[in-house]
Amino acid sequence: MMKKAVLVLLLAAAAGCTPYDKHVGSIQSWNIAQHTVNPDPVYPPEATQDASGERMATAVRRYESGTVREPIGSTTTNRAGSSGSGPR
Repeated sequence: MMKKAVLVLLLAAAAGCTPYDKHVGSIQSWNIAQHTVNPDPVYPPEATQDASGERMATAVRRYESGTVREPIGSTTTNRAGSSGSGPR
């Protein structure tokens, strides 16, 4: 009788060690796949950005000569209609 009880307990313990799903624990593989760079990406036509080589070359010359222009300040919020009580 004791041998049967030990056998049942061992089988129950072993059953708890088997995976419930074959994909359990594959999060590392999923993360690697998500961070893999696509060697041949396809972008929609509207995703391209206009750039001017002449404008960039002028900016590099200004940077190298130390005559960088200060960027124009911009705000991200409009306080005219603000009614919040947060810090200002």
